[in-house]
Amino acid sequence: MKKIVIIGMLIAAITLTGCWSAKELNTMSLVMGVGIDKTTELDHLLLTAQVAKPEAVQGASSDGKKGSGGKAYSNISMVGDTVFEAIRKTTHIIGKRLFFTHNEIVILGRSLAEDGLENVIDFFLRDHELRPNMLVAVATENAADIFAVDSETEKLPITNIIKTIRAHQYASHFTAVTIFDLTEQLMSETTTPVVPLLSITQSRGVKEVEALGMAVFKYGKMVGILNETETRGLLWVKGDVKGGSILIDSPDGKGKVSLEISKADSEIKPEIRNGQVIMHIKISESAALAEQTTEKNLATLEFVKDVERLQANVIKQEILAALNKSKQFNSDIFGFGNIVYRKFPNDWQIFRHQWDKVYTDIDCVIDVDAKIRSTGTLSDTVQLRK
Repeated sequence: MKKIVIIGMLIAAITLTGCWSAKELNTMSLVMGVGIDKTTELDHLLLTAQVAKPEAVQGASSDGKKGSGGKAYSNISMVGDTVFEAIRKTTHIIGKRLFFTHNEIVILGRSLAEDGLENVIDFFLRDHELRPNMLVAVATENAADIFAVDSETEKLPITNIIKTIRAHQYASHFTAVTIFDLTEQLMSETTTPVVPLLSITQSRGVKEVEALGMAVFKYGKMVGILNETETRGLLWVKGDVKGGSILIDSPDGKGKVSLEISKADSEIKPEIRNGQVIMHIKISESAALAEQTTEKNLATLEFVKDVERLQANVIKQEILAALNKSKQFNSDIFGFGNIVYRKFPNDWQIFRHQWDKVYTDIDCVIDVDAKIRSTGTLSDTVQLRK
């Protein structure tokens, strides 16, 4: 019943958002992204809100590209015992109320995520200005540091981060998670949430925010990290791989082959044998030959079969990497518990109270059917005269 009520609140929040006028822009600060950190003193919360300047919002182009002039945003920070207290205290320094209807993301600092979400999640579900489809991410260090990194392409740095997360299907090394998704998984009896991880990288003296990997939660606390390989292993099983590339050694051992993922499907069938849970995982994947660095013509039946075998092995190894890491965390990131419950509701009554122990002993039978559907527009390799 509690789950139904909370989901109802989330759906209702979508319909309660309003519009703003030029007059309202003078009395409100439009929040485009918000970060929450845990302070080192007294366990307070540090709120960081990226606020769009009115002139930037009113004069922004349709594609949101960066233009000339000064910064189009301000980062407002405030400490409080609760999220709401910190928000209201910002009026002491900016003289306006923070307006969250256009907020698209909340970024959580790592120390806060490891300490637990119990004391911060309530506000983001309860406040009528916030949308349940806003994104959630975790910073590898402090959320405030993420907001301090300028974007080379966007007026608002937070816009670049949001676009990066929403473009997850091009690599499948992370996936987008909304506050609705996170809440649903936090309330799940077995499935543990995963949330995109944001890191600050530096290249040629320029800092950038990169989304790579996922933070793993259990009982509302961050317990570890999946790297990009392990994350895609998770996405293969959940059927959430929408694109990306697979790199393999050339079958002739003289170069590399890049494959572009065209389509991927997943089928999971649980089995209980002598009290042992076995998950049968079937992955069907198709790809196209995107690039090769070997002179050998791979567009032949013999080499295509070898390439298919090699890419199937890569997929299987990625799945095994994700499975092994999840067992280290004892976190059911795949949702196997829900699958067992739906298939064997009576047996589930035995497993449900000891699922943590059962999960680490699960056997997985992985079958990957990988196909090459296209070799591109070249029928042979380009032979350069030497």
